[in-house]
Amino acid sequence: PDSSSRARVYSFSAITIALAISGRYDAALGEAQRGFPLAVQMREEMPITGGGIVLGGCVAWFLGGSFAALDQTVGALYQRSAEIGDTFLGLWAQMLARNALMRGRLAEAERFAAEAVALLRLHDPALALPWALAVLAQVEAQRGDAERAREVVRELDRQPRHMAICEADLELARAWSEAGSGDLAGARRRIAAIARAQCETGSDGLASCAIHELARLGGAAEAVLLIEKLADCVDGPLVRAWSRQIQALAEHDATALEAAGGALEALDCLLDAAESYASAAAIHADAGRRDAASRAAARALELTAACGAPRTP
Repeated sequence: PDSSSRARVYSFSAITIALAISGRYDAALGEAQRGFPLAVQMREEMPITGGGIVLGGCVAWFLGGSFAALDQTVGALYQRSAEIGDTFLGLWAQMLARNALMRGRLAEAERFAAEAVALLRLHDPALALPWALAVLAQVEAQRGDAERAREVVRELDRQPRHMAICEADLELARAWSEAGSGDLAGARRRIAAIARAQCETGSDGLASCAIHELARLGGAAEAVLLIEKLADCVDGPLVRAWSRQIQALAEHDATALEAAGGALEALDCLLDAAESYASAAAIHADAGRRDAASRAAARALELTAACGAPRTP
């Protein structure tokens, strides 16, 4: 408390981001709530560092599954930046894009990511352009536009990188581009490597997201071994729903996959839920349970209607 306001803003920024990427979302949001009023007081002197507190809060929200909270808070910041024309509009657009991607709302994610990339090319006060490109590449690959995904990754690879928090997303972008081009094995190797690297540094929140992506691309057998170590270390219902889905995929358990789909749907992770039901339908069909397969497939199709024409494995 006796330190300078400048030192305290730096500290709040660092601790909020660190807690968020380690999967301690409740603690991260608590520090963000404590630090943000001070950051507002110092916004003229330290605009970027104060934004770090918001950034940490955003990561805690979208990795913790608190999508509505992020939309409300960042949506208001986005609207204000648009009205006054400040330089943070691209960063807020990027946060909204990442949030929409987590929910599987690919059309919305593409719109915000494209806007973020365009704005951050012009002015990038938080060094977030590589992150925005990474989100855009993932969206394009998941919508089936492999050439566009490769094009975005090529631009991404030309960028200098300064923000370690986005490193996992950069690798996920490259992996989804590889998957979109047909190299699923290469994509899985890349994601498994970044997941293990994040685990080694204690970035359990980021690791849990990468592990789930590994399972989505057919690596459930490896993913289940990794997620078991994190399920008790990461806050929130999202990692538990992912863990249920990964376990069910690894065990080829259609009933458990449908249950996981219901849990993911309740969290508004619509594409994850649709994929869970689609996998359940395939397993039911292989076992000759045609009625169960039809029901699960129908639910998957209903959910994908809100997902912006996904084309994922």
